Amino acid sequence: MKIQALINSHNELLAIVESYSVVSKSDLERSSFLKTNITKAIAKGVRIKKAVAVTTGS
Repeated sequence: MKIQALINSHNELLAIVESYSVVSKSDLERSSFLKTNITKAIAKGVRIKKAVAVTTGS
């Protein structure tokens, strides 16, 4: 049960970061630092999500 809650929290956080990147597109275009870090965070979040899905079978 706790693992499922952690997975759900991770998915929600990933969705928030992805939404931020869409909504704040002009901010990301002005700041290469912000764009790089948001892009890395999303990529890492997607990799973790895929790894967890493979590991847990969900």
